[in-house]
Amino acid sequence: MKKIYLSLFSIFISVFAVAQCTLAVGFSQNGIDVTVNATGIGAVEPAYVIDWGDGTNDFGGQATHTFLDNGNYNVCITYLDQSNPLGCNATECQLFIIGSGGCAIEFSEIISGLFVSIDASGAGGTNPGYSINWGDGTASTASSSGNHTYAASGDYTICVTYSSVECVVETCETFTINSAATCVVDGTFTIVGNTVSITSVGSGAANPQYAISWDNGGAPVLSGEGSFTYPESGTYFVCVIYLDLINTANCNATDCQEIILNVNVDETSIANGGVSVYPNPLNTNSSIQLNLNKPEFTVIELFNLVGDKVSTIAATQRPQGTSQIAWNSSELASGIYFVQVTAGAEKQTIKVIKE
Repeated sequence: MKKIYLSLFSIFISVFAVAQCTLAVGFSQNGIDVTVNATGIGAVEPAYVIDWGDGTNDFGGQATHTFLDNGNYNVCITYLDQSNPLGCNATECQLFIIGSGGCAIEFSEIISGLFVSIDASGAGGTNPGYSINWGDGTASTASSSGNHTYAASGDYTICVTYSSVECVVETCETFTINSAATCVVDGTFTIVGNTVSITSVGSGAANPQYAISWDNGGAPVLSGEGSFTYPESGTYFVCVIYLDLINTANCNATDCQEIILNVNVDETSIANGGVSVYPNPLNTNSSIQLNLNKPEFTVIELFNLVGDKVSTIAATQRPQGTSQIAWNSSELASGIYFVQVTAGAEKQTIKVIKE
């Protein structure tokens, strides 16, 4: 009897060892879709059963299910041995929230001609994803912002979707897209003495940029308002430019005015002895000192001994009073030169030597 008892005990141990089952499960959610990916170990005749929690089931270790209604669903997968279901049976479950769940999505748009830029902001979800349906058969994914250029004018419904583990929400809006943007700009020009001031207002640009061309030989100033004091009498064609940085071809407007100035000089621009150069003779780095009686547009030029212009050292608007201009004279050949300063209608010249 003792020998038989040991034999039955050995069989029980063998069956128990075979009945040890383990289950590894990966659950994931993408909006209203839930995916289960499971691997079981230990069953001789393995079987998987997925209970989606909404009255439906799937068989197999990998499946994706689309929920039709919002709500909370407890999704479970069971792994078992069909030849020994009581001894080998493992189950894993996870709760999924389907629906808005307090999530929200909104977006802002920039429209210029056929170009549209979307910037979306969602809230309430964990590790959310975004998608933009442009309403013309195309879509953008994986980003909360996007740009799109339509092929033709028309009415388009743009929808932005925000999806996370907790929710899927969508908001849509219909826009009228026109092939050409209409931009206008109105500049107000004010003249006081020899100073011209401009203020301007433009409309029609999604991403506007202003610039003023003073017709003074310099580059346009990137601003919609400003002032400039002209050093000399003359006729100037002053313009304010308004354009759309994201659609310059279809949105670019200009308002110009002819300005006639008579500049009356009632005092000298450059103070007596107001131009000096140090050191003189020159070395590698020199300094030019100016002393102006009033603000002036000032040009500093260098001429050689026979009167040929060598270079323009500086050309800019300078304030009243004393100012210093750094000058790199290291590349000059040895010889005698003349530094000529033109401030308004006045000129002063000083001789310098490069040894």
